[in-house]
Amino acid sequence: MDIAPSPIPSRTQYVQEAVKHAILTGRLRPGQALVEAELAAQFGVSKTPVREALKTLAGRGLVVMSEYKGATVRTVDTAMAHAVYDVRLLLEPEALRRTVTARAGLEAAGAALERSDAADDPAGRSLANRDFHRALYLPCGNPLLTRMLDELRDQAALVSAVAWQAVPSWEQEALEHREILARALDGDADGAGRALHDHIASFVRRAFPDRESPDGELPGVESSGGESPAGSPRTGSSARRPRSPTPAPSEQLARCRTSRERVRMDYSPLRTALADVVAIPVTPYDADGAVDGAAYRALLRRLLDGGVKAVTPNGNTGEFYALTLEERRLVTELTVEEAAGRAAVLVGVGHDAATAVEAARHARAAGADMVMVHQPVHPYVAQDGWIDYHRTIAEAVPELGVVPYLRNPLIEGAAIARLGEECPQVIGVKYAVHDATRFAAVARDAGLDRFVWVAGLAELYAPSYWAVGATGFTSGLVNVAPNVSLNMLGALRAGDYPGAMKVWEQIRRFEDLRAERQSANNVTVVKEALAAMGLCRRDVRAPSKPLPEPRRAEVAAIVERWSV
Repeated sequence: MDIAPSPIPSRTQYVQEAVKHAILTGRLRPGQALVEAELAAQFGVSKTPVREALKTLAGRGLVVMSEYKGATVRTVDTAMAHAVYDVRLLLEPEALRRTVTARAGLEAAGAALERSDAADDPAGRSLANRDFHRALYLPCGNPLLTRMLDELRDQAALVSAVAWQAVPSWEQEALEHREILARALDGDADGAGRALHDHIASFVRRAFPDRESPDGELPGVESSGGESPAGSPRTGSSARRPRSPTPAPSEQLARCRTSRERVRMDYSPLRTALADVVAIPVTPYDADGAVDGAAYRALLRRLLDGGVKAVTPNGNTGEFYALTLEERRLVTELTVEEAAGRAAVLVGVGHDAATAVEAARHARAAGADMVMVHQPVHPYVAQDGWIDYHRTIAEAVPELGVVPYLRNPLIEGAAIARLGEECPQVIGVKYAVHDATRFAAVARDAGLDRFVWVAGLAELYAPSYWAVGATGFTSGLVNVAPNVSLNMLGALRAGDYPGAMKVWEQIRRFEDLRAERQSANNVTVVKEALAAMGLCRRDVRAPSKPLPEPRRAEVAAIVERWSV
């Protein structure tokens, strides 16, 4: 008998299956960029089959394609996960009942269980789990039902892969799989359907404990109870296991928003972090002019030990525009490592939109909480263009809080309000226009309560901005004297404006020195103070320049009076 050879997969199919396999096994993580040129080089093909493969995967819900961000692995959000699993709860148990009633073979399901048992890595177990469930519904005899479940299984596998990273439940699910298969092999169609329904529902409860147990019971199928045939406790709504103390995947799943899809997220912890002293650490250099990682870590620890709760690496006081791409990444990573949950990390990003998006994604991967978007450095800024710029960045990192850094007095409150409507993760504004009256108007036009308003001109302007709506302020001085900045914060929070002005008088000369020559000495004075204290070198990079000797002596005298 002649046997026709299997067709050779096209280049597009080859790339498509390889990328899909990497996504479903977790080697490509949600939100990860899929660069056509890199994939083409990896697979030894041109960019055309890569592009076609990514389009197909986008149609199947595994990839997101956008004009600005390119292609990325789909970020799992709770709304998508609930939708997928609600449909599975309705359809998959019914398909299994039909399979059992038809006395169809289930050898493939048994083989999948054996592969799962033999697998020694999450990728192998994930694929075996996917194959097991398909083997249950594939022989159901209803091609339309099979096709509908096939269309869901890739998205379901993506949700499962993310959930298992947070709450590994392989052993529990293996037990449930065996119970399902045992009932099916016994010819108990209703029992197998109940067991499968309870298995899917128990996964939803483990993954999303903040949500009530699904009530979408199948017609004629009751929630299971009693004992299994082997006498072991049944899993189901009548015998729920205690919830695991492990953080729920619903807290770790990316709660994303695309241009047509929004998912609510609790931003209150990030808003609280912004309503504080937001420290802008300096970036110290070693004798060779490179970033001094050890000195930077020591400065961060000093801030954290001093009570600082929010830090912004790659801010202007950190010489953002003088750092290379790799140096900015290094500073971000060092900050996240040192903060380690003690403070919120708000990473400065900027330059052109593509560079800012790349930096924001790196901040997310490093473990930052928020990004601060530097004022676009462009001589011609339209209100709509300003919104587009920030929207592009916000949509690239939907898991992070976003804080525009606003220094342009021409940006109106209406533009900020519109950005907030389109991007719920834009939770605060760092406002740095030298006009408290203008700030009061803009904040009210944009939404005084919608955003956390951070006075971006540091301690000298904090009292006036606080009086008209600010609830936090940025600080470079905090590098030198954390207690002084926190004293001002405490006075402002207490409504003690005379007390706040005492601090203002204490720091006035120091801040005036920083403001000299149109703020040319902004960073230089802070580093000079730290050098006088022996905490880092005074070196700054062009276009900044070290202080002349008379000014150095004055800075040292001020620091000595502060007794820090």
